[in-house]
Amino acid sequence: MNDEGETLSEHWLVTSQFSFENIALTRPAARAGAAAPTFKYLACGVCDRGPVGIVFLDKPSEFFVAHARVKYA
Repeated sequence: MNDEGETLSEHWLVTSQFSFENIALTRPAARAGAAAPTFKYLACGVCDRGPVGIVFLDKPSEFFVAHARVKYA
């Protein structure tokens, strides 16, 4: 199992959950070694593919959507 993760540096910052048409949020998750959940992943609300982004629980109005994880025109 690889616990190193992946670093994505290019993203969009979306400030409202209502900006999305089809986005799902995972259950709260914790970083390795954290005592409490700190974030939720964003996934496609239609096909459940993801994660396509992340939202941190301490800043619930900041949704980070990774460029590398979505197709756009």
